[in-house]
Amino acid sequence: MNDKQLRLKQQLEVIRLAYAKELPNKIADLKADWKQYKLQPTDHTLHQLVRKTHGLSGSGATFGFAEVSKVARVLEKAFNDFSHVQHTEPIASMPAIEPLLIELESAVNVERHNEREIPLSLLKNNDSPNDYPRALLISDTIAGNSEIHAQLRRYGIETEMLGATTQLLSKIETIRPHAIVFEMASSAEVNAMLDTISQVMRSLFQAPALIVISPHGDMASRLKAVRAGATAYMSNPVNMSGLVDFIRLRYRQISEPAYRILIVDDDVSLAHNTALTLQRAGLETHVLTDPMRVLEALNDFQPELILLDLYMSECTGLELTSVIRQQCVYNGTGIVFFSVETDINQHIETMREGGDEFFVKTMAPNNLVAAIEAKAKRARILQRLMFRDGLTGLLNRSGFDDHLQREIAKSKRQSSVFSYVMLDLDYLKTINDRFGHLSGDNVLKSLGLLLKQRLRAIDIAGRYEGKVMVILLPDTSAVQAEQLVADLLQNFSEILFNSHGCEFSATFSAGIAEYPCFESLASLAEAADQALYRAKAEGRNRICLSRR
Repeated sequence: MNDKQLRLKQQLEVIRLAYAKELPNKIADLKADWKQYKLQPTDHTLHQLVRKTHGLSGSGATFGFAEVSKVARVLEKAFNDFSHVQHTEPIASMPAIEPLLIELESAVNVERHNEREIPLSLLKNNDSPNDYPRALLISDTIAGNSEIHAQLRRYGIETEMLGATTQLLSKIETIRPHAIVFEMASSAEVNAMLDTISQVMRSLFQAPALIVISPHGDMASRLKAVRAGATAYMSNPVNMSGLVDFIRLRYRQISEPAYRILIVDDDVSLAHNTALTLQRAGLETHVLTDPMRVLEALNDFQPELILLDLYMSECTGLELTSVIRQQCVYNGTGIVFFSVETDINQHIETMREGGDEFFVKTMAPNNLVAAIEAKAKRARILQRLMFRDGLTGLLNRSGFDDHLQREIAKSKRQSSVFSYVMLDLDYLKTINDRFGHLSGDNVLKSLGLLLKQRLRAIDIAGRYEGKVMVILLPDTSAVQAEQLVADLLQNFSEILFNSHGCEFSATFSAGIAEYPCFESLASLAEAADQALYRAKAEGRNRICLSRR
């Protein structure tokens, strides 16, 4: 089995296990609907029963629950048959539903008996090299790049070393690096190597970024690098956080997720036509034809831009904008009105109510796409400025707390667990006193980079205050979180920092609290803080779990 097949198998296994975990909730919802239908029979409730059993009958076998699928199919037929007769028929005339529901629940329990928790290794991003920035290190002395190689890997950047440029093109095609890091040594071969790199880069449709590291800071050396196509030039000893930052920036530019556009329009056909136009251009869309559900859609979809019809039956676009702008968390979300309205006074009024732009529905599709992309890009930048910490790039406290509140609400609905981690850099004051505050800031920034790179895509990290950072780990018990944070601690402790020729390393202490052992934002923060205090009291450079 090759790596691609293995990754696919792992991803399918994660999906299957997640489905298995959710099955009991699906059965509980089905039983609740049946109970409601017996008390008060309605077409709506019966339709829900048909829809839910249909979903189970189709999905069960797909994910390895053949018996669940079989029983659900029988239930679906029973509900569906009854939906075609008059309600004058008594419920008692339906086939025996309770025994089938019991059989369905039993099938779930039997087939989940041997289920295990999702292995932590399947949850980490490093199960797929495409989820990580990749760099190719080139030097005429392999030893010169060995330390950079080791340091980049600790930050979660996949790296390979190359001692010559003769096989550069094949290496690039094989590993598809986001950046090439070239160390300019005092060697007669440097010019020839730079020429080869430059020629190869020009031959590529999408060339990786070229970063040159040199012991020389003179203008001639810098010009030499620029003429070879270098986009960054760094001096030895290398500022690792700066190098990691640059590689991540290049990775983000290439791997940037599609802009998310929420389309609110009660004209169904027009809304879906607009969505199709935007999807063809690579944008991610969500159509909402019921404006009264906009808050739910905002919470679930988290759009960067809202394309909003001005006139709708339930409420006007202006009224909806006022409702959205009442919540500070959506102040950075762009709102564009989309209407056939051509009255300039009406356009101005929309701006006063909090809209960012007004597009007419008759504009050409290409122009619409270009305008939407420009507005979404600006909104994404604004959201990052509003909710990101300037030094570490992590969420600020306000942004993190907003995500935490959403996770609490979701976990209550789904009866799931998550872990809240609070970590504190050890001896930062000593580092500041000995090496200067710039070095201390570099340590903080490096920890932020490590968290962004090593955590899973679903995890959320933020800067709580000062040298304290917090992590939200969905669907993760405290014991699992401890293992993950221990890996982070090990990687962070191996990172070497350099200040005025002196090398040093740093560590952190961490406290972990688990939901629902602690059910509110305040109680989670307090529990994690108390566990963190114990970790520091017990000698630092360690992790403690909260006590109930």
